[in-house]
Amino acid sequence: GQRHHHHHAVCQLYKEHVVMDGAVLIANESNNITDLCWSGKDTRHVMTCHENGNIRLWNVKQLLVGDDAAVDGHVPASCISVLTYPEPVTKCLFLPHDNIAAEAEAAATLEPGLTSAFCTASRNNSVVTLWSSFYPNQEPTQLQEFGIDDDDDNGDYNLDL
Repeated sequence: GQRHHHHHAVCQLYKEHVVMDGAVLIANESNNITDLCWSGKDTRHVMTCHENGNIRLWNVKQLLVGDDAAVDGHVPASCISVLTYPEPVTKCLFLPHDNIAAEAEAAATLEPGLTSAFCTASRNNSVVTLWSSFYPNQEPTQLQEFGIDDDDDNGDYNLDL
């Protein structure tokens, strides 16, 4: 991403041979990003989902350092967490708020969440998975998974998150 003149984060996808000056690299793995979303709780956090089933949380303001960190002259963001789902993940979305009761219960034992809870989708967005928040030093947990049954094979259904 890069900064707009009003200091809002901007995300632009690019091809390997076209990289903008000042860009922060958020993924350099060989599997394609299928979706990306910004956290409404803290805009330094970006979540990506990938064809290989990975779900990654990035801190775009904490850049990797070191001699081998730069990729084609661009410094990558720090990957905070990687979840692995057993099939390609096609969509990701942070929820606008968390369940207050669940957060109050968790607050007794955990630090505040880095993000709100989130959903991911797979199988052409027909299976949606609800996840807990990302927490420091703890991966989110899968809370519920639901989908559309197509027993009669008469049509295709897609959910738009």
